[in-house]
Amino acid sequence: MKTTLSICCALLLSGCGILSVQPYIQTCYYDIGTPQALDVKKNWNLEIMSFDTSGPYQQRMVFRTGPNSIKFDEFNRWSMVPAGMFKRYFLLVFDCEDDTDPTIVRKYSIKSEIVQIEADLSHKMINLALRFTLSETVTGKKLWSRTYKQQIPVDKVTGDSYAAAVKKATDNIIRKLDDDLQKSK
Repeated sequence: MKTTLSICCALLLSGCGILSVQPYIQTCYYDIGTPQALDVKKNWNLEIMSFDTSGPYQQRMVFRTGPNSIKFDEFNRWSMVPAGMFKRYFLLVFDCEDDTDPTIVRKYSIKSEIVQIEADLSHKMINLALRFTLSETVTGKKLWSRTYKQQIPVDKVTGDSYAAAVKKATDNIIRKLDDDLQKSK
């Protein structure tokens, strides 16, 4: 009995990990920031509708670990849900008002969906795919629907490189979207 008690005390005092404290891991929050001067034409007749989300793209950052597997990072997160983050960004780029005044009627409305926003760990690539549907506001007639995809390579996948690559991918998509919007006039 004395021997067993001595062994237990020795294990506890030796710091073998039974009573070890886990290190504190800080949660970091990221967003895509504020758009810089993009060379887009201001489309004053455009109403930016909501961004819908398909898939697991909420506040947690999504990392693809294999062709059919993903993991969520509990310590690197978006500062807001990506749908709100993208809507804010697009409102700033296109200089639109987020109108709640029902007397203001825009000529076009654009509805958006986040199809993919994830970091591919095996390929060191950030993938972003956004789907847009342009409609006439008054008639509701759908003019076109397109999905824009971007893959941005990164040296090392971190929360910071992830957010910076999503911003770059978003800016590239905005330029393509702006060209298509100008063709629709």
